[in-house]
Amino acid sequence: MGSLSMCTVVGNQTVQVFLAAGTGMAKVYIVDDEFGSCQPRSMSVRTYLDSGMTEEEVVRHVLSVVSASIEQLSYANGR
Repeated sequence: MGSLSMCTVVGNQTVQVFLAAGTGMAKVYIVDDEFGSCQPRSMSVRTYLDSGMTEEEVVRHVLSVVSASIEQLSYANGR
């Protein structure tokens, strides 16, 4: 399987998760409509893959966790 990428919009931010097949690493990109892009973050997802999750399930999970975190931060900051 090749690379896999998914994105979603959370408030005024776009979140993209990119997983290159066979690397066990995901990159998370966040772009804010007002302030531009943040430095991309890399994280190991090898544990998820080794547990039997598919690459698509891993990307969806990471996207969900990052989106929930952004929503919580926005709520805490009163946005």
